[in-house]
Amino acid sequence: MSSPGSRGTILNGGRQEIWRGKAGFPRRMISHPRETIFAEMADIIDFANYVGRRREGQALHRLLRSLGSRLGDLSLSRIRDLPDELLLRMAEGGIEGKATLEEFVLAVDGIGATPLRELPRATIMRFLDVYLFLIDQLRFEIMVRLGWIDPLPARDIPLEDLIRSEGEALRRLRVSPGLKEGHPHFHRFQSLLDLEKEAFLRRQIPAALEQFRRRLKGGS
Repeated sequence: MSSPGSRGTILNGGRQEIWRGKAGFPRRMISHPRETIFAEMADIIDFANYVGRRREGQALHRLLRSLGSRLGDLSLSRIRDLPDELLLRMAEGGIEGKATLEEFVLAVDGIGATPLRELPRATIMRFLDVYLFLIDQLRFEIMVRLGWIDPLPARDIPLEDLIRSEGEALRRLRVSPGLKEGHPHFHRFQSLLDLEKEAFLRRQIPAALEQFRRRLKGGS
């Protein structure tokens, strides 16, 4: 996992640690018991390439133009209102997906064009907390639209309010969903300990993204 000039530790045993990149800024990883969850933070922000891309907002504005939408309209939208294409783009990760969500969070939060590495540590950590929260909620929304889980409270709150919420407010909105009875893995899910259920659900994310992607393309 390490790269030249970087240092970090792998998570296990329910601990939370920090991965630090070349600039020494924290890249948070989150773990759950019996599950190592990196939450993609090791490569969410490449500080060497990120600043110029963020200033232009290329990924976000390119997608908004293709959908005939505007940043202001999007910020006032709720997760439940997001078009399927935009939801998938921000939830699936990859270079374009991460860039789109990063640019959206930073734009709505009013950080502007200041290079992220020049911001206070607390601001950087808050950005990471919001990013991780949103990526979870977007992926859970995909599961909601597939009929796998019941709707979660955060989907009814305007995105602008979610992004500007403080840590405690976000923690209150963190709900561990359960699979609905019609899902093929429902009975296996029900047999797990509570601490194992969220890790199991997260392992279904790739399948959910793929099925949602196929549905958008007109597949099954």
